[in-house]
Amino acid sequence: MKSAIAIIVFALLFVGSAEAGSSGRITVGIDCTSEKVSTFSPGTPIYLRGDGFTPYENKIWIVELLDRTSQGGTKTHYYVAHGQVTMDTAGTFCAYTLTPSAGYAGYRYLAWLDGKKTQFTIE
Repeated sequence: MKSAIAIIVFALLFVGSAEAGSSGRITVGIDCTSEKVSTFSPGTPIYLRGDGFTPYENKIWIVELLDRTSQGGTKTHYYVAHGQVTMDTAGTFCAYTLTPSAGYAGYRYLAWLDGKKTQFTIE
């Protein structure tokens, strides 16, 4: 049963990523114009940026903690931030996601939007 659910979820994600506007890409940085950053310090704002999407398209973004396990040893999804963006006339966006505290340090995170993903760490 679990494998059937996993296959259905994978199929939905695959089909969703083939929709119009899905050719976009995303990165994270310390503002809307800086180079891509893959490691952040606590107290540093993190922005999610993207381009190549359909103009005026609305999308949901999520930042998720990776490799978190519950006491029983099962993988869990722990979402640390989420929001919605509307692409501009060029199909680009920039959104503030979070400013991590010291408690976020030592973990890897995954930011995703419309099937596009990028990872970063907080040290």
